[in-house]
Amino acid sequence: MIKKLTIAEFERNIVHELDQIGEHSNNYIIIKRSKGKGNLVVLSQKTLNSIEETNYLLSTTNNKKHLLESIQQLNEGKTKKINIKDLWK
Repeated sequence: MIKKLTIAEFERNIVHELDQIGEHSNNYIIIKRSKGKGNLVVLSQKTLNSIEETNYLLSTTNNKKHLLESIQQLNEGKTKKINIKDLWK
């Protein structure tokens, strides 16, 4: 859930707002600031880690190509489900 707050609104309910972000990692807050200062985003560390991992995985051309091909195969039903225990047989 995206929540947009002013700095004053965020400050009034800072504990509650931070608890919500910590409990629900898909939540984040955009703090609106005056023109020229730029808005701020508050998100959980879990969400930040996910963003950084995605950026890393897509950072090389070959890896990005491989991942996109894999997604296409999944969407086209060209995958096979296996049990992880079967990998070491």
